[in-house]
Amino acid sequence: VNGGSAINKLTIKAGDKVTKPADPTKEDYIFGGWYSDANCTISFDFTKEITANTTIYAKWTAVATYTVTFNVDGGSQVDPISVKDGKLATRPDDPIKQNYLFAGWFNGDSQFDFTQPITSNLELTAHWTLESRTVSFDSTGGSTVDPVTIGHGNILTAPTAPTKAGYVFD
Repeated sequence: VNGGSAINKLTIKAGDKVTKPADPTKEDYIFGGWYSDANCTISFDFTKEITANTTIYAKWTAVATYTVTFNVDGGSQVDPISVKDGKLATRPDDPIKQNYLFAGWFNGDSQFDFTQPITSNLELTAHWTLESRTVSFDSTGGSTVDPVTIGHGNILTAPTAPTKAGYVFD
C-alpha cells in the first residue's frame, strides 16, 4: 500500500477475481486508486480473473499545504502558518497597535471566518478601529454638561458652557 494503512494479503484460486478492498489511508495523502504497476500508470481491473501471483499498488497524492500570512497593518508581528488543504487555520493571538483596537482579520472587504477550510494560499489583513476616550465635565454645581466621546488624537470641541445662578462661567 506504499506506506498507507495495512491491507491483508489475499489467497484466491487461479481464475477467481479479487474483491476490491476498502480504500487505505495515509496521513497527509489522498488515495488515488489501485494500480497494476509500481509506477501507478496502469489501473488495476478488478473484473479480470487472476491467473498468477499479483501485486496491486496504491497510488497516493500528497495533500497540498498552503500558507496563511497576516498583514498586521502597523500592528505587532504575527507569524505565517501552514495549513493542509481543506483544514482550518488556527486563529492567531490578536496583534497590538498603539491607540487602536483590533477589529478582526479580513480577506479583502470581508471578515475572515476561521471555521472555513483553507484551499489556497491566503493573506489576511488586520483591521483596526481608533481607540476613543470619554471626557466627562464636572460643572461644580452648575448645569449638567453631557460627556463627549472622542477618537484618540482628535481635538475636543468645547461643549456648551454650563450655567449657575449668580455666577458667570469662566
